[in-house]
Amino acid sequence: MSATKSALIFGAGMTHPGVETRQNQDALFYWKHPERQSIVAGVLDGHGRELGQAAALAARDAFEKRIPALARDNFKEFRADPPAAFQRMFDAAHEAIRERFTKTLQDAGMETKWEDNFLLKRYAGTNAMWQTVSGGTTCTVIVVLDARWLYVANVGDSDCTVATKRLSGAASPVPFEVHSVLSQPSSAEDGGKAADGKPQKEAGEPQNEGGEPKEDVGDTSGGAAGGAGKEKSATELCHKSSPHPSSPDILMAECCAEHSAESIKEFERIRNFRPSKENRNLPELQFVYDAIGYMKNHRSAIFEENKDAPGTFTKTCKGVYHKNVRGDFATLVCTPADARFHDGLAFTRSLGDFYLHTFGVSSQVDVQMVDLSGIN
Repeated sequence: MSATKSALIFGAGMTHPGVETRQNQDALFYWKHPERQSIVAGVLDGHGRELGQAAALAARDAFEKRIPALARDNFKEFRADPPAAFQRMFDAAHEAIRERFTKTLQDAGMETKWEDNFLLKRYAGTNAMWQTVSGGTTCTVIVVLDARWLYVANVGDSDCTVATKRLSGAASPVPFEVHSVLSQPSSAEDGGKAADGKPQKEAGEPQNEGGEPKEDVGDTSGGAAGGAGKEKSATELCHKSSPHPSSPDILMAECCAEHSAESIKEFERIRNFRPSKENRNLPELQFVYDAIGYMKNHRSAIFEENKDAPGTFTKTCKGVYHKNVRGDFATLVCTPADARFHDGLAFTRSLGDFYLHTFGVSSQVDVQMVDLSGIN
């Protein structure tokens, strides 16, 4: 490849509440550099009858506030360590929701207090019992650098999909790969080695089948004019593009990590964060299939411990109804029956949802990357 290919970038957005009588709790933002082919965009899907919209709007405002400073430095933070840069943005949005919730409730005549990292409310000037505050938002943010490097960070189940179409005269659409981006140190002190001590593969750096870097075939730096260096975060192949179900002329791939209650990785992560007091092989937070007419904590468990291999689990597949056209079962994570407050969520990571975060729901991002240089 004698020269790096790039594409013109355009953006548009549309949102709808789905049901006309419901409050629209979606939010989105889009920013494009006036000169360079770099953009930042995001979608947020708020949840919680009382504060879902406030969560999505507070997070959106926090992202938009940080973008100009990042752009002035030519996204130096993202070129050095995309996961760390994304996490700082998401942490700021999480804190903005904390502040917005407190102000919104107090403006509505409520008394609030923070206790053990979650927010409580009651009517001001009364001795009413304290109640937990529910609500938060999913968030998926993309950063495109130099019309070539696409980075996607998400918490929750708002999707990002990349697709490429066969051009006229071409035998087939150009395939592409989605890589997970791992935040790793790379400095003079550690010699650019990953945690396992091996030389670190840099984001966007091609490798041969043996895992060794290929000979340099062009600009793989991801840097803009002005001498920005290569990304220093290690990457690993997540999955490859596959044909669209309705057309072999289109290849597509989802570019978001799975944060559903059916993810065994999330089950184990939350178990390690706060195990059950009765069985430490289980998380205290319950992973269940949603069902109409049952209390959340009385629904069918998603994972069942194997009797002949304690500590290992099998998915029960006892879902009751599908939540989307892909046939995914509706699932929940919910607090146990003996919890101080009862709450539930349809995914395992979010912004806001402070009470559920004490059980292991997290605002920690996962980041994926696509090299757009070969995509039509």
